[in-house]
Amino acid sequence: MTVKKNQWQIGLNENAGLGLSHISQGFCMTGGLTTLRSTNGAELKPLTIQNVSKKEGMLRYELVYPGDIHIQHEIGCTEDNDWLKIETSIVNGSDISFPIESVGLLSCSVLTSPFDRVFVTDISMTGVNGIFPIKQNHKSYYCTGLTDHQGNHACVLGFEQLDAAFYHFYVSQLEDNCSLEAVCSREGVLLPSGQELKISPLLIGSSSSLSELMQKYGSHVGKVMKARHFDKAKTGWCSWYHYYGQETQEDILSNVKALAESPLKKDIQVIQIDDGWNLPDNQHPRVWGDWHPGRKFSYNMKNVADKIHEYGFEAGLWLAPFSVSKDSNLYKEHKEWLVKSENQSGLLEPAGSGGISGLDLTHPEVLQFLHETFDRVFNQWGFDYIKIDFLIHGVMAGKHYDTTKTTAEAFRQAMEVIRNVAGERFILNCGSPIGPAIGLCDGMRIGYDVGGRWYAPMNLKNWPNGNCNIKSAAYPAIFRQWMHGHWWQNDPDCLIVREGPVSYEVECMNKGNAESPVPESDFGLSDEEAGFWVRLVWMTGGMGLLSEVWSELSPDRQQLLMKAFPPNKDHAVWVDWYTDHEVGILKTMKDTLRIGIFNMGDKCKTICFSSEKLNIKQWNFSERINNDSFSGTGDIIEFPDIPPHSGRIWEMV
Repeated sequence: MTVKKNQWQIGLNENAGLGLSHISQGFCMTGGLTTLRSTNGAELKPLTIQNVSKKEGMLRYELVYPGDIHIQHEIGCTEDNDWLKIETSIVNGSDISFPIESVGLLSCSVLTSPFDRVFVTDISMTGVNGIFPIKQNHKSYYCTGLTDHQGNHACVLGFEQLDAAFYHFYVSQLEDNCSLEAVCSREGVLLPSGQELKISPLLIGSSSSLSELMQKYGSHVGKVMKARHFDKAKTGWCSWYHYYGQETQEDILSNVKALAESPLKKDIQVIQIDDGWNLPDNQHPRVWGDWHPGRKFSYNMKNVADKIHEYGFEAGLWLAPFSVSKDSNLYKEHKEWLVKSENQSGLLEPAGSGGISGLDLTHPEVLQFLHETFDRVFNQWGFDYIKIDFLIHGVMAGKHYDTTKTTAEAFRQAMEVIRNVAGERFILNCGSPIGPAIGLCDGMRIGYDVGGRWYAPMNLKNWPNGNCNIKSAAYPAIFRQWMHGHWWQNDPDCLIVREGPVSYEVECMNKGNAESPVPESDFGLSDEEAGFWVRLVWMTGGMGLLSEVWSELSPDRQQLLMKAFPPNKDHAVWVDWYTDHEVGILKTMKDTLRIGIFNMGDKCKTICFSSEKLNIKQWNFSERINNDSFSGTGDIIEFPDIPPHSGRIWEMV
């Protein structure tokens, strides 16, 4: 049976294999099955297909699985008739509950297309993120995209509602073709007898532009999940990347005074106190879970917030509200609040590695604890802004108080508690699951930590570009740009422009690394590296929080840092050029045509592409910071060579 709707053709064969094709873009997928996985490892495939019908470009059918489980599909187009939409519901027709581990859509599919690149993003701010050649197996969360390297053909697949479960995609190489699978993880939550479960609709779009498709996907999901919107990007100062948790209240207030007297005063909105404020002293192990000021903040937090307000800034505070460390009083007094897992002897113990456990967000007493904590921060202490970090601990696998919720649902329930206390005050999520946070936070850290080095090799097995460096932060800043303005304000992490080492950073990076310490000479950014980061943070137009002590910067670096403010107000999007995964290209076209080219590689690059991508035939560009210029006419734009570790923003004159 075949149904046609606009450019889409939907087919179903007698073996329940689904076929999808987009006539003009060469996208053709065949053999897609719906698989059901239970917690015992069994993978169920349909026994029969029934109730097949088509009407007005829509296809409906029902699959029957072993154990009297039924999956119903309705496939049609979105209201604008632009994207395919696959709606799925699962009905338990048996007389016992059924534990669903996951549901796989489009399993065993074969995709024939002109695509040779895949867009991949991870579950939270770390992990693999970017656009890569399809030469191996890839896993992407929430959505994925396919394109050719020249950026002329594209397809995007993504789930519509990301609040009730975690979703991911597998893209695998198959000789000259590839295969797809879209997965909804249900984590073994039981589907009771006679009950129906609807999972998020799957959206599929195809056009000539991957950039355009990602923007449309981000916009659509943001509207469905009621994302919070903003008039201008949040700016400020953060204590972490200078003090690394060693700051005192005196350090904070001296920086407040210096910034109030600096040329940046008009551009800085918030002063954010980062991790370390609740420590008894600097040498004490962290006490996450005990959110009360340590000895270093003897004024008490209300007085500190009041002092910040006196200088005309908003007061911001860092917490890790879903994380509990073993040295905290909370860990000692409320182990029943923690997610548990079985140890080797079969006993249940608090889950987590590195001495950190996760709060069980399904426990009613935990939700009350969160309410009390943030009522204190906002309403008693008077803070206007919070950065809540390591939120991934809130979706830790293990035994929970309420077994009827997925970890995504539990996470969202806890975030709603915090949002209700915050009201309209600003919430920045960090180390957070991305999908379930939409609509509940104002800003989102979308990438790795920065630091005073271009590259720092850390956990390379899981983090391809390391962590705590500019290069690792750059990839997600570019390749998650489509989230900005649609789901929240993107936070690319702090502005760092320092030329040399900062003692606190050297000490922090070498803590527990006595055998092979990083020498001080490795710290500090070159002119190109510092300029790269200032340009990228400005171009992407998201949050701009600096983390330098103003008086310790050279006049040249102070001038460079000022170029990051105020943030770019014109929305930047990808240019459809994907030849080199070490190069990201962004453009803005609303008020002024700007092209941002960012070379994350170690070699000089020559970039050229069709002038049709910018809809121009004649150009005269000037670089935003160094004032270089070039001009030309024709069908191909060849940009001046771009050095390694550097960025350029070319503005049309």
